[in-house]
Amino acid sequence: MVAEDTKKTNAKPTKLLDLIQSSFSASNLMPTKLHIDGLAISKDGETVLEEYFGDMAADALHIISSCTKSITVLLARIAIEQGLFGLGDKIVDYFAGVKSKWSSDDDKLPMLTTDVEQLVLGWQLVASLGAPYNYDNGMPSLIGCLIERTSGIPLVEFANQHLFAPMDITRVT
Repeated sequence: MVAEDTKKTNAKPTKLLDLIQSSFSASNLMPTKLHIDGLAISKDGETVLEEYFGDMAADALHIISSCTKSITVLLARIAIEQGLFGLGDKIVDYFAGVKSKWSSDDDKLPMLTTDVEQLVLGWQLVASLGAPYNYDNGMPSLIGCLIERTSGIPLVEFANQHLFAPMDITRVT
């Protein structure tokens, strides 16, 4: 879709789309090879350009991978505002009975903190500096479990009720 009223937006979206597509062609790359499923540009609240590549479409569900971490943070904020847990709480206190190497007596392991530097610098290194990094989703996953435990409902249901439904987002998996 390209905005028809180019005077209103002071843009030339057709030329922009042509430029983008010719850039891909000139470099022998297609947007789908770069994992670009779509492009949307808005100006002053109006959509100027909206284009999808490959099999992607405006109404297609999209895998968002690590963007789910941002959604988990939003859900955690909602849970905190609802009083389900607090910023100063120790996460291990919510997982009594779960075997853990963490101790609820360890004052360096608050669940969330406003002093990020102190928290991160207080962690013990598990590998030498310069060693290969191992990607880890542990903490976001644990926060999701915490939300489930404190709310009493599955995380996706909590998300639907408190985040997606208020924004009229109805198709999530």
